[in-house]
Amino acid sequence: MRRPSEQCSGGRRGNRKGVETRASKIFGILSKTLASDLAADLWPLTSVSAYSTLTSLQRKRYLFVCINRRAEENPKGCCAAKDSEEVYRALKGEVAARGLAKLEARVCTSSCLDQCATGVTVLVEPDHFFYGRVTVADVPEIVDGLVKGQPVKRLVVTAGSTQWS
Repeated sequence: MRRPSEQCSGGRRGNRKGVETRASKIFGILSKTLASDLAADLWPLTSVSAYSTLTSLQRKRYLFVCINRRAEENPKGCCAAKDSEEVYRALKGEVAARGLAKLEARVCTSSCLDQCATGVTVLVEPDHFFYGRVTVADVPEIVDGLVKGQPVKRLVVTAGSTQWS
């Protein structure tokens, strides 16, 4: 009857060390090769030119349109019931139509932005302000503001304007 150590080495005594040595050489070479391949694959992501390429893909502004849905009986209401999805589509279309989508602005959907009392809400980043009570009719004016670098003041939500009649 063989001992367990003999069974692991293929039944030949003294062969285990040789198998381990060969395995470590194989795995050592494999891991070095794998590491160099990974390093070569990742090199473009860590080089300065790639970093500038990645940062150039970022837009100057991001507009997050709340399209949150709640039950009809919820007292907070929801932006989706106030046509926020139409606002989103119109805003995205207008930004693209004016050629701003590649570098200037990106329009994204969002869940609740906690501005429920202000109707359809759009968060503008990195400027970090909200537009409230936005309608599809406001979209061209909002995009004009993006082009000019000036917010549409009548739509900007301020600390005192969270409860609108």
